[in-house]
Amino acid sequence: MDQQQRTWLLKMIEDARGLVTQERKNLKLKLEKLYGEKDEKVSQIKFEGKEFEAAVSEKYRTMVIEMEWRKRNKARVESEQEKKQHLKQKELEGEIKKRKKQEADWEKNRDARVASWRDFKNKKARVKK
Repeated sequence: MDQQQRTWLLKMIEDARGLVTQERKNLKLKLEKLYGEKDEKVSQIKFEGKEFEAAVSEKYRTMVIEMEWRKRNKARVESEQEKKQHLKQKELEGEIKKRKKQEADWEKNRDARVASWRDFKNKKARVKK
């Protein structure tokens, strides 16, 4: 394991330890308000030992799972956005192609339209005379 990965893991464990400590402090304060400082339930809350380390380990595990879930969710969202953007680009290219074809067809039939208009105009002029 390289030093950077080791540092990251140790930081995550320390963060988990800090969260568990904070949760236990909050619980201890609540119990002290309810039962008083000398109550048995208050004195059972400990900040070291096997139980504490097990809680830290569980918190670390949940933190890592949550981070992985967020990472996968973010990757899924990015993938969906890329697909939407790709489809939008393909649709835009299709529209541009279609418009160019319509313009080419319009220009291709121009002589026929002009000739038709001239015939119509000439017939109209003959009828008036």
